[in-house]
Amino acid sequence: MELDSQQQPLLFRCDSSSFSRVRGVSWGAAFVLALWLLALLSSLLQLGDILQLNRSRGRQVDDHLLLDVLDETQQARFLSEGSVIM
Repeated sequence: MELDSQQQPLLFRCDSSSFSRVRGVSWGAAFVLALWLLALLSSLLQLGDILQLNRSRGRQVDDHLLLDVLDETQQARFLSEGSVIM
């Protein structure tokens, strides 16, 4: 469905009558600033969460590697003790 150019509303930001109610609100700038600050805080928290997940994932890999090495040493020790007994 295509709209005619006559049916499309035109809004001009610099026009004196456009958004006059919103521009006249005294707390408008504070509201926009609060939105920006909340968006920034949200982005920083998400970034921190991603970094923490990557850090913990790296520790899990190190833990598994350490357990594998310890398991191999215990197996080697067990096999060497078994061969001495026989």
